[in-house]
This record gives sequence, C-alpha cells and structure tokens, in this order.
Amino acid sequence: MRLCSFISTLLIMSLLANLSLQAQAQTKTAIHHSYVMKLDRWGNAIYQSLELDEQDDRISGSIDRDPFVGVRRGGTYTFTATAADKTTYNYVAKITSEGLNGTADFPDSNRPQIRVQHAFSALEFLLASATFRRHSATFPPHTPTHFHLIAYRC
Repeated sequence: MRLCSFISTLLIMSLLANLSLQAQAQTKTAIHHSYVMKLDRWGNAIYQSLELDEQDDRISGSIDRDPFVGVRRGGTYTFTATAADKTTYNYVAKITSEGLNGTADFPDSNRPQIRVQHAFSALEFLLASATFRRHSATFPPHTPTHFHLIAYRC
C-alpha cells in the first residue's frame, strides 16, 4: 500500500514539474537593445538614443526619453513614440545585420496636420562583457617602469 502511494506521489510531482517547465518555456525573457539612431530630416542628420525592450513580439522603450510601444512582425518593428506635448511619431524599421533601417512619420514643422516621411538608420550599441581579463606585462631589462606626467600650462 505504501509503495502505491509513493509511486502515485512521484507521478503527480513529475507531472507538475513538467507543466511548470512548459510554462517557463512559453514565457520568453525580455531582450534589451541599445541603438544610436540617425534621422535624416530635410538633409540634416539628427542623432538620438533608442532604448528597446522586446518580449513576446511586443516592444517598448524610449527615443531620447520619449516613450514608445509597438510590435515586432517577422523582421520588422512598428512602433509609435509620444512626446511630452502628446505629439506622436510613427516608425517602421527593418531589422538588418547592421542594426535598423526604416522610415519615421513626423508632423510637418510648419503645418502639423500634414505628416512627412523621414529616413532613419540605427546602429546597435553593444556593451562589453562584465568579465575582465587580467593582463600582466614583462619588460626587458633597463626599461623604465615608472612614467611621470608632465603638465603644460597654456
């Protein structure tokens, strides 16, 4: 009798563990990307920071502190940023090996009711690993190992 209850307890525990693993596999962790975006507005280059978090085909983040939300469909991001004055800016970007390329839909500076398309590109800013290697240097004999800084007054 004890053996049967032990086996049934093991079966129930293994079933619960399997369901838990499946639930964890279905929930993806958020992926963070940092980009430097170059926007071409009437021939003038404007550089902005683009911070993007991606989870389950939904994206969110900020462009120079203006928040945005959007979606990822295949190799394309579509998102809308909202400025502090409630102006909306729509972006469509293709994901490439170099970063992002796309168009931004902005209100015209003279007539805000008219929307204008501007091209942009974004290069991903990759952070270095948090692990550091220790390097040691050996110097040949008679090599100075102390260096002095000389200050110049202009």
